[in-house]
Amino acid sequence: MNTSMESLDRVERKVSFFKWKTEYELGIRKIDEQHMKLVEYISDLFVISLEKNKIEMMQEVIDRLFEYTEQHFVFEENILKDAQYPDFNAHQLTHKKFINQLIEYRQKFNEGKIVPAQLVVFLKDWLIQHIQGTDRLYIPFVKKIGL
Repeated sequence: MNTSMESLDRVERKVSFFKWKTEYELGIRKIDEQHMKLVEYISDLFVISLEKNKIEMMQEVIDRLFEYTEQHFVFEENILKDAQYPDFNAHQLTHKKFINQLIEYRQKFNEGKIVPAQLVVFLKDWLIQHIQGTDRLYIPFVKKIGL
């Protein structure tokens, strides 16, 4: 298979696994952009997981995803503080729990105790549930401060 066909196949697999949908949008531009970036990282991880002998590459994407997720959570939490979101502590706790789960999954992956597909499915499911559930609750509060 030539390189351009491989690239096209990779893009098609990436898009078919986890595609950003308008139903995920919160209507808060910066947060939606960050969520889209998380979807992109998870999709990258999925595509890499289908390729053989790409453990190092997967570890790099997992590390980037981890760092970006932490940055996103700090950004989101700062907005929620500014908006005086009444369920801030509970929301922050979901973030902490997720980071702990991500640390655990990353460690299990590095030790060869889980396959990449398990990690990718966990990430996709968690992000969708978080956006569609927990994040939707803060929209009215964040909108009040003009975001």
